[in-house]
Amino acid sequence: MNNTVNNQDVERLTNCSAMEFAYWGVKEFAYIRPVLIDGESAMAVHAANGTQLAVLETFSAAQVAVLDNDLEPLSVH
Repeated sequence: MNNTVNNQDVERLTNCSAMEFAYWGVKEFAYIRPVLIDGESAMAVHAANGTQLAVLETFSAAQVAVLDNDLEPLSVH
């Protein structure tokens, strides 16, 4: 995956609509964040646009699930 941001990317993102921005990175990244489910700690996996994709017991399990789906895991605290 190419993680380099160039001037064209910056220009496109500067001028994109809110909807376009919400879907930027949907096919590249997934965010992992801690949540409480029925009082128990878990890790939620979300698409770049905020859509919840999964809830797993551990951060490691969430990372594996993200990587298995060819996405780059990002942690949100």
